[in-house]
Amino acid sequence: MSIAEQLNKVREKNVKERSRVVIFREWIEEPDILFYSRVEEAVELFQLYHDAAYERAQKYITSFTDDQSQNSRRDRMTDRENALLSKRMKLLLETLTPYTLHEYVQVILEWLIRRYRIDKYEFDYLVSATIQVPSIHSAIEMFTRRNPFMNSAVVSLLQCRCIPQLIGKDLAKNTLINVCILKPLLHIEGNKDTAVYAHFLEKVSESLFVESGIPEEVVCEWVNSLMDCRRRMKTQASKESQEIVKRLESILIYIRANHELIDEIEAKIDEFSDAPALPTEAVVDSENVLYRFSTLYAHFKETAEKDEIMQEYPIELMSQLVSEKEEVPGWLDIIKDTIFTMPEQEGIMDFLLEKTGIATLLCTDARYKSLAKKNPAIDVLARIEREAEGAELKITKPALKSFYGILPNRRIEAWIFKKVSKYSELKTVLSVLLPVLSLETIHAEMLKVNDWASAVLFLDEAHVDSFVKNISRDLLVSHFSEYIDAVSKYANYTPLGLSLSSEEKASLLEITRNSLKRNTTPADMLFMVHLYVDLGAQIEDLLALHEKISLFPEEERKRPVKALLSVLSTMRGAISSTVLRGIIRSLDAFDVDTTISLLFYRTALSLSVSEFGAFIAESILKADESESVEGKMLRCLRKDNIDLVSAVFEKYFTSLTPQEIMHVITTEYIDLLAAGLTKAFVHFDLCFQQDIIRLSMEMEESGRSALFDIISKNAPYAILLQSVIPNSKHSITLVLDTVLSTFIDADSSASLLAQNAEGAALEALLLEKLIQARKMGINESVLCNWERTILPMPNIPALLAQLVKKAPSQIVRGIISRYLKKNLCPTALLFVFVQNQISDSAILSNILKYSPSPRSKVLLLRSVLMRPLKNTLPLVFTILQDKKSSLLRYYIQSRLKHIVKCVLAQKDTQGLLVTKIMCNLISREKNVMHPYVPSLMSLVKKTKKKMLVRKLSNINLRYIMEVVSDNTDMLILKEYVQNKLSDLEPEDVKALTSFYINRIDSRIAAKTLVTLFEVIKNPQEVWTDILKKTEGYTPRFINILHCMSKSDTQGICMASLSSIYSRLESMLIAALEENTTSEIVYIMKKFFMHEKSTLITISRILELSLLIISNHKSIPGLVSALFYSQAVNNPSEAEGINHAVLVELTKAEGNRKTALFNTLYKMYAKYPDFITRILGQSAPYFAILLESKDASTRKKAEHLMKCITSLSGEDPYKFL
Repeated sequence: MSIAEQLNKVREKNVKERSRVVIFREWIEEPDILFYSRVEEAVELFQLYHDAAYERAQKYITSFTDDQSQNSRRDRMTDRENALLSKRMKLLLETLTPYTLHEYVQVILEWLIRRYRIDKYEFDYLVSATIQVPSIHSAIEMFTRRNPFMNSAVVSLLQCRCIPQLIGKDLAKNTLINVCILKPLLHIEGNKDTAVYAHFLEKVSESLFVESGIPEEVVCEWVNSLMDCRRRMKTQASKESQEIVKRLESILIYIRANHELIDEIEAKIDEFSDAPALPTEAVVDSENVLYRFSTLYAHFKETAEKDEIMQEYPIELMSQLVSEKEEVPGWLDIIKDTIFTMPEQEGIMDFLLEKTGIATLLCTDARYKSLAKKNPAIDVLARIEREAEGAELKITKPALKSFYGILPNRRIEAWIFKKVSKYSELKTVLSVLLPVLSLETIHAEMLKVNDWASAVLFLDEAHVDSFVKNISRDLLVSHFSEYIDAVSKYANYTPLGLSLSSEEKASLLEITRNSLKRNTTPADMLFMVHLYVDLGAQIEDLLALHEKISLFPEEERKRPVKALLSVLSTMRGAISSTVLRGIIRSLDAFDVDTTISLLFYRTALSLSVSEFGAFIAESILKADESESVEGKMLRCLRKDNIDLVSAVFEKYFTSLTPQEIMHVITTEYIDLLAAGLTKAFVHFDLCFQQDIIRLSMEMEESGRSALFDIISKNAPYAILLQSVIPNSKHSITLVLDTVLSTFIDADSSASLLAQNAEGAALEALLLEKLIQARKMGINESVLCNWERTILPMPNIPALLAQLVKKAPSQIVRGIISRYLKKNLCPTALLFVFVQNQISDSAILSNILKYSPSPRSKVLLLRSVLMRPLKNTLPLVFTILQDKKSSLLRYYIQSRLKHIVKCVLAQKDTQGLLVTKIMCNLISREKNVMHPYVPSLMSLVKKTKKKMLVRKLSNINLRYIMEVVSDNTDMLILKEYVQNKLSDLEPEDVKALTSFYINRIDSRIAAKTLVTLFEVIKNPQEVWTDILKKTEGYTPRFINILHCMSKSDTQGICMASLSSIYSRLESMLIAALEENTTSEIVYIMKKFFMHEKSTLITISRILELSLLIISNHKSIPGLVSALFYSQAVNNPSEAEGINHAVLVELTKAEGNRKTALFNTLYKMYAKYPDFITRILGQSAPYFAILLESKDASTRKKAEHLMKCITSLSGEDPYKFL
């Protein structure tokens, strides 16, 4: 606090307070106890007419106007009590503000002044609450004159005499006044009084926002208050609420047109500014009003009842009466009653101005004096009308001040200026009325002026623009120095708007420089800065002004610096960073605000500033230092002006040194540097790019990902991959995730790589990093995700081939395996492997599993056959598995000899695999391998594998027979015959038969010949040839026949002996008679089991067999075979055999009995289905045997019964 302020404060305490504000002078002597009755009545009226406002402020009104309020003394309260009371009092005054035009509300204000001294403690709010009431403002102004120590920002508002045009000019200078008059909008309801208040604010705003130089705080306060009130009023459906909304929207549209707002607010205002001016509802309301007025007026003319129409439509009624005065008796009295009853009704003054003479007629009424006091404008209008009838009126300041209420009005203004005849009168008129004159009148009167003394009378801050537009050009140029002296003190600069030559501009600029020597205050400097620009001054001239600005006290530099920056921000040219920073550093960090920061950055963007990188670095690195001007500017713009800062940093990013870049990109302001870093990154050398990328990775790992996000979107992928931090899992994961995120699928990755000239190099880097990641042991699911993107890339097969050729690690093998499992193209992989002459059998075999193209297989086969097959023989076998490919078949046919040679060369070391390959080659086409049968037979002998023997069936029989030379060959031929038996041609059968008969002495030939009987059509010829070969029924023949019978499992060969049965039967009977067991018995037993003839005789054979049955073990088998043969072919004979055996059994003893029991076992086992037939026949014999005295016999009989039961399922005991 300055010494002067301290002295004033002491003087205030020592000087007795002089009186108070008096609203009603007629009641000034009335004591409070008597005045209180008026207060009670006023509160009742306020409650009656404004119920909603009363309810909201009821507790405050009740508290401040009850009986106890008569004893209130603010001067005896503590500071804390006064503060609490003041807070409630301000809320009450805000509520009363729209209603202060009413006398009962003014009574309440009078009481609050008397008991609570709101004229002292809430002075600002009292002035703002009564801003519509000129009489109260006059009383307050009188109070301030008597109390010179009333220091308040709103004192200047009293000079405006409640004229909206003057109030608007004054509001531009003080934010506090705006807050006070706008606060009532927070609580207003929709009614006539609040609508009048909104209309008043609309008129104020037209003067306030006519220019664009209004402080940002004032604009924000108005916009926020109006938008909130509008939002609340939109929810109310009353006509007054909609009227208020209309007024508020009008103000907002006016602000939007003249001031720059944030995009969101502008969009909201544009929404209702583009809406239709008169919605359907408004048209309907207008029609309803017209109909209502017509109805009431007709009723008035019939009944002369005027109260209702006078209350609802006073202005319309008076206008109608004037137009129909001859028809309505007493029309003037009705008009007088209306005006005297409602003197403050909106529109009355307009009515009197329009209807000339009515104001004069009012003067004759006794109530006129009171009316003139409440509305002085009506009295002035009446006097003007009387003067028009010949009365005289002197032009004096008191008389002119009475015109405030009716101006602007061009008719009255023209009348006033007609009275002006000399300079002094012009001076008097303009000194009083210039603020309220219409622009048209000012323009017209200025055109009449031809001297500077008279012209300068029209010059004030509000009318500089009109002055410049209407004054003579030569007059202004000739008195330019005086013009500068007059307007340099004004807050806002008005452009000259003159068309000047370069010489005239230079002359005026020189005058301005000379004037600058006389005018050196901050206000003068503001004007000079804009005037310099208006006169075309260069940047150097403007920078010279800064030298003078720097001489001002530090607290007075802010506005001139702001003006200088605002001008520089619109210019083009070059400037040194030192000079520009010098401008801003002339301010204290405390004085730096958002506006200055914006202007500085806009200047940097507009001009070309050398070596600006140091400023960027200092701004970021010192952003948190409170004393740093650069840091303070960055903090001011950080939130809402990121685009501007980013644009400036982008423009000058290349002026930063590498060290500065590494420092600034680690800060939280990286988002501001993003555009600049992105643009400059490609111009850095590779090492520096990698340093930045690695730094961003380290920051990302610590949770600060902003830098890496920027780099990853703009850095080439190859550089990102090359910049991976060694042995860092996080780094490699981060880079691969980032790079691969752009490759969504195989098609997109191929297209991206195709567009990139270094696509192959990029793929190599990706594969390299993938292998590194696998070595590091990164999670398998993550690796698989990467492989899903990397492996489909077009150059991956070639890269994998190169890796395998160098050293096929286990990781690479795994990658190849997963490549194939992902259904990726095995053909491409196989092609590049063949081209690179890779011979890794395991990998190539793995590829072949996934069906590459035939062409690739052929190329691989050709490549493999060109080298020794020691390690690649499995590949040959795998390739040959494809039997569908015509291309592969053609190649094999053309290179078969070479293939066989190469493959057979490995039979000693890989016999099984060679066998499989040979089998494949044999099975490809019939007889294609017949030239190699000797080699194949040799291979079979060596490997002892039957698979090749089975495949030999594809080769013609004659080629096989030609090479048979030993028993092993015979075995191979036997296997061949067995495999191809059903497919043998008759010629082949005949050839084979002859082949084996010629070698019949060989057991293998004999056994193989047995199998041929299935396909031999004339067995008798075969037996004839064999007999010829053996020279008849010799022991040699019997021996061969015995061998053949043993190998005849199907009995076809034995059954064919029926053609020579008679000789064989004779030989059998001879053997039985001689009681010998020669081979003939076995032969005939086999014959009987398979013969199907019914003509043979068995009696002699059965008889002889039963005689010697106990002598030879083969005899029971012969009998059982005989039984089977007869059971099948001649059942009655079989029954006879069974009976004969049973008869002999009941008589036999010892070994004979045992042999017979065995015979029965074998008989029944041979043909179980025949048992049921012979049980009845056999039952007596079974009974004899079961009842035998010999325990052994009974036991064997019981065993026989069990065998019968198990074989036939019949219970033999039930036949007993």
